[in-house]
Amino acid sequence: MRRGLWTLGLVVCQVVCAAGVIESEKTLPLVQDVDVVVVGGSSGAVAAACRAAKEGAKVFLVAPRPYLGEDVAGKLRLRGEEGEDSRCDMGKRMFTGVPDRTTPLNVKKTLDEALLNAKIPFLTGAHATEPLFDAAGKLSGVVIADRSGRQVIKAKVVLDGQ
Repeated sequence: MRRGLWTLGLVVCQVVCAAGVIESEKTLPLVQDVDVVVVGGSSGAVAAACRAAKEGAKVFLVAPRPYLGEDVAGKLRLRGEEGEDSRCDMGKRMFTGVPDRTTPLNVKKTLDEALLNAKIPFLTGAHATEPLFDAAGKLSGVVIADRSGRQVIKAKVVLDGQ
C-alpha cells in the first residue's frame, strides 16, 4: 500500500514538474524608451554605443557584469596583441603608460568615461532575459532582470555586444 502511494506521488510530481511554472500576467516597468539598446559590456559594445550616439541616436547600454570591459579586464587581456590596430581613440586611452599594457582599473575607467562623456545612460549588473516583440511580431526591445526585478527597455534597434 505504501509503495503504491509512493509511486503515485512520484508520478504526480513528475507531471507537475514537466508542466513547468506558469507565470501570472503582469505589467513590467519601462526603464528606457530609446532608439538603440546595446546589450553587453565589452569594449566593442561601448564603442558601438558611442558611435550610435555620435550619429544622433538615443542610446542605452545594459551590461551583465558589475563593470564594463569584460573582454579585456575580465579576461586579463592587458597587453596589445601583435599587429593589433591601435588607432582607435578609446584603445589609446586604455593602453597608456607602458607601451601596449594596461590595468583592469584603467580599462573600466576608460569605458565608463566614454559612456559618460557621450551622455549615454547605462546599467551594469543586469541581464537581458528575453526579447520584446510588438503586436506585429517585430523585435522592439529587451526584458532585463537585475536586483530591482524584471524591467523593459523599448528600442528600435537591439545590438548584441556580448
